[in-house]
Amino acid sequence: MKISSKVSAAPNASRDFHDAINRHRRRLVEIAAEHGKIADAHCSKDEAFLRIDDYVDSLVSRANADSLLHKFTYPALANPELGDKFRNDPLQLAAWLDPESIRTKLRDEVERLYKSDSFALTVNDRQRQEAALDAERRKIEIAEERLIIAAEQAGIVISRRPDADPEALLAVLEDE
Repeated sequence: MKISSKVSAAPNASRDFHDAINRHRRRLVEIAAEHGKIADAHCSKDEAFLRIDDYVDSLVSRANADSLLHKFTYPALANPELGDKFRNDPLQLAAWLDPESIRTKLRDEVERLYKSDSFALTVNDRQRQEAALDAERRKIEIAEERLIIAAEQAGIVISRRPDADPEALLAVLEDE
């Protein structure tokens, strides 16, 4: 028996359809909020440490010590200033002089951050959770489209969401 014939036989068919649609739509809003939390989650502490290492290493590798040393070793330069490479990036100069101090300070700050904010995800966990939410959203959108079509068949008009996924409607139409 089709959904529409079950619901149209009920005296409160319109309310039943709208209640079901509203449950689906509330869950879609919740899923969007969960996606936002995942997007805003910090990466894991280990990933943050790897990023710090890469960052400090890149600062050191871009440092041009020769440019700085020429300021002191060429007789024509009576008033040495920092080399052009370092003038615009004092952190680069600091990293060149003492990369471990910068690395340690940044790691300490990451430790402090993770003590106060524990919601962090590894890349794999983030991808897994997003995929699960996407699959659930797709399932709910297809169920929502089925309800809308069944309501239409029962003579009840339910508007589609402006952001409804057309693929969900197509999936339902293909099944019929």
